[in-house]
Amino acid sequence: MRFVSKYGRFGLQVRAHIEEAYASGLSRTTQRGLYAVFEPVGLLPDERELAVTTWSFNGLGQLEDEATTVAPDFRIGRFDSEHTAGLEGWSDEERDLVEQTLLDYCRTSLDVLLVAEPTVPAPWPNYDLYQGGTKALVRKLIDEGYDLADVLAYERTHQQRDDVILALEELLADPAALAELQPEPEEVLG
Repeated sequence: MRFVSKYGRFGLQVRAHIEEAYASGLSRTTQRGLYAVFEPVGLLPDERELAVTTWSFNGLGQLEDEATTVAPDFRIGRFDSEHTAGLEGWSDEERDLVEQTLLDYCRTSLDVLLVAEPTVPAPWPNYDLYQGGTKALVRKLIDEGYDLADVLAYERTHQQRDDVILALEELLADPAALAELQPEPEEVLG
């Protein structure tokens, strides 16, 4: 889940860090702390749009000409729970706890907003009804010029067919194999 904050370096303690100290000078961590720390970098267009339309940023900075204002991007914090979970080594339960805490905070405060996940449309209207096999589907996608990354995103969130997902992932990971499957350009006579 992605969240934005009105403040660039906003932070929220989800669970406290607890250590036991021993007389020998050693210590043992009994509970690892979980913190949601927002960063004012990597703001995506939909996140920026949500923040700018929701909050007002008084006292905007100016460029050297003292007339042109600077966009408030550096004042908007961004937090991606899945990305942070990977960096911090959180378990799924810890990530869920952080997400739930942030969702609860969003309900009680106007400083943090949940960013809606973008929905990827189906490649064509009756895609979900396609009856052919995986190879035929992949061939059709390549021949008709569909963006395989978008199809993969749709497949993961809607159909969840393991064989199709695996085939698309393999093609996207190997550009040489994908290039071999591309249709030959048509020769124009005349």
